[in-house]
Amino acid sequence: MIRKKLMAGLTAFAFIFSTAGGVVPPQPAQAAETEHSVDIYNFTQDTEKVLVFTKGVEAGDVFRVTLTSADGREYSLGAGVIRKYDQEVLELTPTQYPMLKNLRAGDKLTVEIIPERGSRFENTVTLDGVKVKPASMTLAEPTIIKDKRAQTLTVCFDRDYKPSSSDFLQFVPYDKDGKRMDRRDAQEFNILDQDLRTRNSSQELSLRFTPAKEAAYYEIQYVSGNTIVDDLTLKVPVGADFANPSELLLEYPSTKVKLGETVQPKAYLKNKDGEKMDVTSTAIFTYTGVAMENAGRSKGGFTVKKDEKYIGQKVIVTAVAGGCTDTVTLTVVGRDGSSEQGDVPGVPNGKTGVIMNINSKEMMINGQKKAIDAPPIIRDDRTFVPVRAVAEAFGAKVTFDDKNYVVNIELDGNTIAMPIGQKNYTVNGQTRAMDVAPYIVSGVDRTMIPVRFAAEAMGFKVSTTQNNDGTTASVIFKNY
Repeated sequence: MIRKKLMAGLTAFAFIFSTAGGVVPPQPAQAAETEHSVDIYNFTQDTEKVLVFTKGVEAGDVFRVTLTSADGREYSLGAGVIRKYDQEVLELTPTQYPMLKNLRAGDKLTVEIIPERGSRFENTVTLDGVKVKPASMTLAEPTIIKDKRAQTLTVCFDRDYKPSSSDFLQFVPYDKDGKRMDRRDAQEFNILDQDLRTRNSSQELSLRFTPAKEAAYYEIQYVSGNTIVDDLTLKVPVGADFANPSELLLEYPSTKVKLGETVQPKAYLKNKDGEKMDVTSTAIFTYTGVAMENAGRSKGGFTVKKDEKYIGQKVIVTAVAGGCTDTVTLTVVGRDGSSEQGDVPGVPNGKTGVIMNINSKEMMINGQKKAIDAPPIIRDDRTFVPVRAVAEAFGAKVTFDDKNYVVNIELDGNTIAMPIGQKNYTVNGQTRAMDVAPYIVSGVDRTMIPVRFAAEAMGFKVSTTQNNDGTTASVIFKNY
């Protein structure tokens, strides 16, 4: 008979040291019923180790470790050699066995001993009590609002995170000089005591919070077992209210860019009080024009090509953030600032960027505004876009089969057919599936489809920006 022991964490376990200084495994309450045994002790997130206590082994015996995931898949983690007689403590670490970093509740860990003489013996434990730290932690709000009492902050974790009773969030304030403020101004929340809700691909925790006076920023720290997990710590500024910004400002050093020059803008959200917040790192940018190098386009920045034939060409950049957009047109000049135009290239390589704001009847195509009669909307927590407006922006031909109630799209030699009210559609005759069927908006007779499938069907890249509550603010399509 094989003994099994399972501990929720090694923090509750104390080693017993012999007078010789060696580690002695914990003694059972009663004598072992067999000569051989394998005891497996759960790892904790603090140590990321699994301890295996073996008895009745000999030097030269082989041990083998197997992981069976909660969905039944089996993985061989590796094997090793016993180096002591009778008893040995095996320490399994993620360095030796990388998959130990990804243990989930419900996984089964098996340690098998293969002796040089005698029968094999093993033990398996189900990791029901395993602690899984978050793979990610973000804050939905871009800033903590100064002097606003009992404001709601939404902390987002990945779906796989399973909190334990020793998991906390600490809100630690710092002043304008970067000095930590009085401990009494910090606030602590036990995650398990809060209402952690699953939403789409994340779990969200809504906390009521009042910032300390004179706080310039906060560190939001994830703490597990009295240990701060540094790679999850968030630094959040305390500032003005930008929940409903009035406009977005995209600012370049100049509206003229020189041949070979690399430029980088700043993007700011502006609130109703005229205050600005830098959102350059989180905004989404689209580019139009042939005078830019393909490499180096990032956060609104780009490098101008060096050939003089691009003098006089226009570069159009559009930024999207907080449900607002701004577009800047820049003119290419010579290295000496001259604007004498060279040979102008033709069409901009067919590159197109389309920006749609939720509930707006205007969209941007390569920086140019165009009216649409059916705006993108949120319905049943899904984002829908008007398929005709999106497709035609990229040069597609769109027709509607009134008899069979099918939208047909021809783009770049591909034919797409989307029956209204059905989840299956075809691309060049090959059937594909959506999880939500297209529908028609009454009054304007426009077909709406989920944004992800609009991109997949027509081969576009799609990205979104979010409001503070996590809902979609804008949708950006690109074919480059």
